[in-house]
Amino acid sequence: MKYPDGEIVTTGYNNNMLPTDVSGADNCVPSMTYDSAGRLLTRALGNGLTQTYGYYAWNQQGGRLHTLVAGNLQNLSYAYDSVGNITSIADSINSQTQSFDYDALDRLTSASANGEPGQGAYDETYQYDPATGNLKVKGDMTLDYFDSSHVHAVTNANGNTYSYDDNGNQTTRHIGNDTFHLIYDAENRLVEVKKNVTTIAEFTFDGDGARVTSVIDGETIRFVGGYYERKGSQITKYYMAGAARVAVRKYTIPQNMTVEYMLGDHLGSTSITTDSNGAMVSEMRYKPWGELRYTWTDASASTSPTYELTRYQYTGQYSYDAEFGLKYYGARFYDVSTGRFTQPDTIIPQSQSTQAYDRYAYTNNNPVRYNDPTGHEAGDMCDRGYEDDCEEDSAATPTATPTATPTPQTPIDVAISLLQYSTIGMSLYSMLIDNGYTIIYGPSSGDGSNGSHLYEDRKTIEIYWNAKDASDIAGTIAHEAMHLGVAGSSLLEEYNAMIVGDAVRNDILVNAGVGTGARHSLSNYTVDVNNSDRMALSAELINWFSNYEKKYITLVSNGGYCQTYSSCPPLP
Repeated sequence: MKYPDGEIVTTGYNNNMLPTDVSGADNCVPSMTYDSAGRLLTRALGNGLTQTYGYYAWNQQGGRLHTLVAGNLQNLSYAYDSVGNITSIADSINSQTQSFDYDALDRLTSASANGEPGQGAYDETYQYDPATGNLKVKGDMTLDYFDSSHVHAVTNANGNTYSYDDNGNQTTRHIGNDTFHLIYDAENRLVEVKKNVTTIAEFTFDGDGARVTSVIDGETIRFVGGYYERKGSQITKYYMAGAARVAVRKYTIPQNMTVEYMLGDHLGSTSITTDSNGAMVSEMRYKPWGELRYTWTDASASTSPTYELTRYQYTGQYSYDAEFGLKYYGARFYDVSTGRFTQPDTIIPQSQSTQAYDRYAYTNNNPVRYNDPTGHEAGDMCDRGYEDDCEEDSAATPTATPTATPTPQTPIDVAISLLQYSTIGMSLYSMLIDNGYTIIYGPSSGDGSNGSHLYEDRKTIEIYWNAKDASDIAGTIAHEAMHLGVAGSSLLEEYNAMIVGDAVRNDILVNAGVGTGARHSLSNYTVDVNNSDRMALSAELINWFSNYEKKYITLVSNGGYCQTYSSCPPLP
């Protein structure tokens, strides 16, 4: 990529199209390594620091992120509940642990950090309106919703008041003694902000809706994506490794160049910046909804008249907190003080989830687990991998080799058809191999008879596997298992009444449409079962299925990988 000032930055890739290095005027990222499932293991930075990612075993938390370490500056450990919500983040460098609790809908209900207040300690609870689902209590703040035309739009928060236009856009913010006026164009894009009667911010956008200029207090900044900014003679350039912003170069034409490297957490929030020698320059810690709870800046940097904390802070989004109290999330702006967006989402991307119908809610009210980099869709650690691996888990190759390819009538532990051609399928494939399961491959006809190679009296779940993330595999298996309702399973007994009534329900059950438009994600299958004690993760269900007499699972990779068995590449 060529920057406007002429610098050319080159990104290298491995055979699986995962980025392996980033180089330009500096060798920002000398190397990146991955495991066989495409998960990031190490990222070496140009200042000598190396970020190391550790993961749980596949049969323990489904291979989720476990540790995130960067030299002696960062050492985070993550723990989860049975459905993947983060229950604690232990920061061993600062001897501080954050703890989190959730309700039956996976909404955050409490959060705390131990230690002294000066180190960012806090203890908060969160409550939701039982009728609307709106966030009602956020720490010491009480939120009210009095706009009958926009029932999910906050109108009052501890004396601060907000109003909206007919499209649901927040137009006024009465904060303390000041009134901020938010002005939108015909496409509902924020183009001007006034503080009382004075214009303090103006924005222009390109035809795709991306911000290209801002004028803040009379100073114009020109943007080229999230890579390049120019304010007069001041240039700021950002360097990306995959989806992670890893370094920033600042200089004033024609000299005074500085380079800082950025360390993030699991959500992509900038936690630490370091200089070219690997020494810490600044540190930021956040509450769950994005408020800064602790900041530290090196004294030599803080005395510089040009130094400021990076504006890419919470979840890696651009902050206008100092000017008018909002963060820029691409499609719309977010208010960390209320935990609400200032505009409703223009789409409902997760229509199978009741939480998605609150179009002002931030990340389905689970901000510790999810982020929303576009302002359009909450994602589980980008909903595509871990931290910065949003696009990087799409080309992994399994290293395990099937033990045999028996005839269709051979007794087996688990039958999996073409599983290795799905990225997430390969993760499960490796987990099964690691746990001693035997894998066979059967034909895939694509007409609903994919289980015909199994004995007719064997209870089978079949999935046309076109899922895009790990939560889908858990959610889909749990959803289909619900229909089986076979007596003897403590996990499934209570769902017997929900069995689909057909004559072969105890023999073969086929789900023939799992994909981006018809899937059951782990965070949302509570809608299906409507029970606070949700089913266990897919690994537990798989173990139960495998050990149950005459019980087998078939996962069929199809749609987008290979349409029929004969059209797929050779098996490993």
